[in-house]
Amino acid sequence: MSKYLNIKSLLQAKDSLSEENFKGFLKHYGIEVRGAEIEDLRALVNAVNGVGCRIGALDRFYVSYKIPQIGKEFDLLRFSEKSIINIELKRKSTEEKIKKQLVRNQYYLSFIGRNVYAFTYVSESNELYFLRDNDQLEKTKIEHLIKLLSNQEVITSESPDTLFEPSDYLVSPFNSTEKFLSEKYFLTKQQEEIKNDIINSLTSSKKAIFISIIGSAGTGKTLLAYDIVMHMMQHKKKPLIIHCGILNRGHTVLIENGWTITPIKTYGNYDFANYDLIVID
Repeated sequence: MSKYLNIKSLLQAKDSLSEENFKGFLKHYGIEVRGAEIEDLRALVNAVNGVGCRIGALDRFYVSYKIPQIGKEFDLLRFSEKSIINIELKRKSTEEKIKKQLVRNQYYLSFIGRNVYAFTYVSESNELYFLRDNDQLEKTKIEHLIKLLSNQEVITSESPDTLFEPSDYLVSPFNSTEKFLSEKYFLTKQQEEIKNDIINSLTSSKKAIFISIIGSAGTGKTLLAYDIVMHMMQHKKKPLIIHCGILNRGHTVLIENGWTITPIKTYGNYDFANYDLIVID
């Protein structure tokens, strides 16, 4: 389980402890961080120190926190009863990538029901980016971040693990069909990796291939499969879904929106040669 700490303490431990003891330090706080990320963190601390930031403003941060069961990771998080401050660290990046990550972070953190302030610090250029409420990305001054940190009344009585409910993020194509069709969801990092592997396999092979998605209940297999179908449709491909059961209301809505879905008892009515992808759910 992750534990909060002062960011400067992490840097001091890195500088003063042996490699073995530093690994123990990271394990104690539940931190998984690479050497390059620590140096990006050091650059951030140097930047805030350069404008007179008090040490308390860097206290009680969760470093490399991951949402349980989901695996979504945040570089730096700090909580109060009214707000959450998120800071992502980059050596270098594009504004497009920075915005994409912060919008995603905002999505995951919004379920807690507190004001979210999402930043990205780029160490190579010493630039700080801030995501506004309208999802517009802007460059901002380090003083903006320091003011928020200094005014945030940090709480320590609750664990962030209790704030996140994994089921909030597992959008169902059936129970949240409108939300699914509007793409108001995100795949986990693992789901995205699997999706990319599958799509690359489908698009690179000239022969018929068979792929099986396996996982325990509630891990998002159906969302992943239907997201792949949506991707194929957006790229002018023709997918067919064969559902091994009775079609539900979500299926009906999808069909009304141009999806081709059939219960398994009538799959014989379809010529598979006319489709680029067959999904058996």
